[in-house]
Amino acid sequence: MLVEVFMTRNPVTIRPRDSAASALAILKNRKIRRLPVLDGRELVGIVSEYDLRRHLNLTPADLLPVEVVMTRNPVQISPQQTAEHAAMVMKEYRVGALPVVKHGTLVGIVCASDLMVDEPRPLPEWEPAAANPTIHVNDLYALRRPGSAVLSLANRKGTRKDSK
Repeated sequence: MLVEVFMTRNPVTIRPRDSAASALAILKNRKIRRLPVLDGRELVGIVSEYDLRRHLNLTPADLLPVEVVMTRNPVQISPQQTAEHAAMVMKEYRVGALPVVKHGTLVGIVCASDLMVDEPRPLPEWEPAAANPTIHVNDLYALRRPGSAVLSLANRKGTRKDSK
């Protein structure tokens, strides 16, 4: 079967300059875990519940733009690829969703749950923020500069050892 059969068409999206608070509200209200990030019509990233959880202990959500926490240039897939291929890509890159792009335009999103495969990172319930020092938004931008370790594919890919 093809990805286009399983994908959610015309997914809810967000812009890079929107606040993390807006992203969080959309995720909670729509009961979804990921939002493709569009700059005009161009897919520039994806922001997930996981991304937000990692950053919200550091900076208030209303002060944090989505572009700071999003995954830039996300792994994407064509609607004409097979569902099996999509599942392999998700497993290889340890991601729970893939934006579906056709001729450079976002046409959908396919999630691990759509393909009945496990999420790469099960998430515990939201917990109150720990008492961490505040990190300024400019410091987070510095971490996200091209070429930094935060953006490297090796860090995103990772390896996971089974405990069996």
